[in-house]
Order: sequence, then C-alpha cells, then structure tokens
Amino acid sequence: MQRLNLFIVEQNKLMAASLKSYLQKKFGDRLNITTFQSSENCLENLSRNTHVVILDHTANGRQEMEMQRSIKAINPQTEVIMFTDEAGIAAGLYRKESRGYVTGNNRLLNSISHLINRTITEPVRYIIREFGVSTFMVIFLTTFISMGLVVYFVLKHIHSLHGQ
Repeated sequence: MQRLNLFIVEQNKLMAASLKSYLQKKFGDRLNITTFQSSENCLENLSRNTHVVILDHTANGRQEMEMQRSIKAINPQTEVIMFTDEAGIAAGLYRKESRGYVTGNNRLLNSISHLINRTITEPVRYIIREFGVSTFMVIFLTTFISMGLVVYFVLKHIHSLHGQ
C-alpha cells in the first residue's frame, strides 16, 4: 500500500508534535508525516507526491489564500486543511465570512482522520464505482496482486544471489 505524504505547517512546535503523534498512532505506517514551522519551507519541499497539507490558520487571510494557491499550483490533487483555535475562528469570522476551518480540538482530529481515510480508500471506491466490482472482489484482487509482487521480488532477489 502506498504511504500518503502529509505535511503539517505549524509554528507551535508542541501543537505540531501532538498532531503528528496522534496521526501516527491512528494511521501507523500508512502516513509519512513531515512538519514545517513556515509556509516557505513547506512550499520548498512540496511535490507531486504530497497528498495532504495541514496549515495553521494565520491572522492574515490573504497569506493563507496565497499559500493554498501555491500548493494547488504545484500539485492540484493535494488536499489542504486549515485549522486554528476557537479564538482565531471568532476573529476571522468577525472580519470576514470564513468557511472551511476546523478547530484545534476533536473536530480537527476527526476532520483530518476522515480526510485521510477517504484518501486511502479512494482507489477501492473508484474501482467499485467505475467497474461495478464488489468490495470483496477488489480486496481479493488487491491481495492477490500484492502477494504476487512480493513473491516475484523475493524470487528475483534469490535468483540474483545465486547468479553471483
């Protein structure tokens, strides 16, 4: 199974470490998590292989929109999640009508978990939807192909050891 590359952009090192720890416990080896303290460092490392970016909401709404545009310019498929604490949301809503934010409490963790689960299971749901294949058949075929690849590479490795 392909690991998802997830970036966390958070100035607060404790918050970033807590979120990373939570996600590692919840998703284990399915995620490759990298944390950044600045948007600039994140953008320097962003690639076509970046699946999810979790951004700390800053007080400057223009800056966050530019960051989202920059992420989408590099990889339009990257999911972007903005988060903040309750006070930040209240201030943002006061200045402008903001939508799409999750808070730094359980809603954040649930929203991130939901997005990651959706991203992990999307290939299976696509096959079921497009080809009308049952869930059981998709899981069976995926397991069969995975085991075939493992056997192939093990045999290839054994052959290369004996060929030397």
